[in-house]
Amino acid sequence: MQIYPRWAQSITLRYSNAISLFTANQFLASAYWYFPGAGLTNNLIINTAFQQRDTLNNARFSNSFPFSRGYTGESFHRMTKIGVNYHLPLLYPDQGIANIVYFLRVRANMFYDYTHVFDYTFPSRSEYRDEFRSYGVELFFDTQWWNEYPVSFGIRYSRLVDGQKQGLAPDQWEFILPMNLFSREGFVVIPN
Repeated sequence: MQIYPRWAQSITLRYSNAISLFTANQFLASAYWYFPGAGLTNNLIINTAFQQRDTLNNARFSNSFPFSRGYTGESFHRMTKIGVNYHLPLLYPDQGIANIVYFLRVRANMFYDYTHVFDYTFPSRSEYRDEFRSYGVELFFDTQWWNEYPVSFGIRYSRLVDGQKQGLAPDQWEFILPMNLFSREGFVVIPN
């Protein structure tokens, strides 16, 4: 019945360095800190992240930084993030439909994200600093398909505090779908 562990941490460190004629590097540190919530099956999760890449722009690596939800993820020279999530179960329907899909749980996540960015453009030496904040709620459906494959999908509402910086409306709706039905690792978000 637990959505996440009550006391845990998950830390990812990634350093990428180009081994070619180009000089390029990128460092990412991301951590998730899990704490018990007010209820027995509730969780408070704090997400912290830091990413820095070189300023030469000779080559770029893929961006794995967990940007504030609702925004278009960008790759700036230096980015830091803190996110607060509160997960709680809403319903346990325990109902199936014709041995195709079985609904195990409906859960919610309330969140607040704060991302601070710094960009330094070489050789013009111009600096850019900004922040991207959002808050909202996610509704997830934990299911099992063909009595075999666990699949979680959902919908997200994000209120963008700084949406005008990317030309976005303040209210963002997104569908959250699994990237691969045979892997529980990743999700793909489809903006509405």
